Amino acid sequence: MKLIIFSIIVILKLLTCATEGYTESCKNIQHKNPHAPSGVYTIYIGRLEKKLDVYCEMGLDGGGYTFISWNDISSLTNEDIQAMHTDKTTFLMRVRKCNNLQPYIVLKQLSQYRSIPLTLSLNDHSRYAAPVNLNLLGQPYLYFGFLPVAHAANRNIQGVWANGKEFTFRNGDSNPNSHFTLFANFKETQPTSYSLGVEWPFINQVMDSAIVNPSKREMPVEYFYFMETHFGGGGCYTQTDSRLDKKCISSVAIGFK
Repeated sequence: MKLIIFSIIVILKLLTCATEGYTESCKNIQHKNPHAPSGVYTIYIGRLEKKLDVYCEMGLDGGGYTFISWNDISSLTNEDIQAMHTDKTTFLMRVRKCNNLQPYIVLKQLSQYRSIPLTLSLNDHSRYAAPVNLNLLGQPYLYFGFLPVAHAANRNIQGVWANGKEFTFRNGDSNPNSHFTLFANFKETQPTSYSLGVEWPFINQVMDSAIVNPSKREMPVEYFYFMETHFGGGGCYTQTDSRLDKKCISSVAIGFK
């Protein structure tokens, strides 16, 4: 009997060691089951008692993309996000439009910046320019950074690779902005009026590159956020309020793996 009890204790300790510090993601799920369909999955962060429901995109761009709901974002830390974000080369944007379609854009660095890893962080923009809406909309927010300040604060060619094409602009005044930021905006605060009414060819081209997914499968609305995006020095500043109404864009989701 003592031997049986001892064996059970050893097994429990081994299971604890195996799960403690372990973080799941949609990429992990796809690795275990290559035939797993897109949809909502429960994953575990750090330890088994910390879990959240994420949307896993398993088809587009090879799949394995994790989307975080604003239902769960307040329960997460930046360390949780870093544990899930292992692929520093690609983001997957889904654009929620007024016609109920949710076209997608695969986002990467321009070819000349491919050695610079993409950054994803929660409530943090270290090494990057601050979001314009930070003081208004506050936390929580997800920050998707492209060129850090050290590279973006130059009067050179910048931009993004989107769905197989490179969209560029020349930074005209060394402003070091290079990011998309998703705000939960739980307090329903009015966003900034900065650059209201200005047309930005660069970001219009990026948004126009969006492709409707063949199945027209939709993600639940709770995975979509208010978005601001800022590039340059002359690239763009815009956000998902009246400035993007012409493009029928109401909110944005960005996945990672």
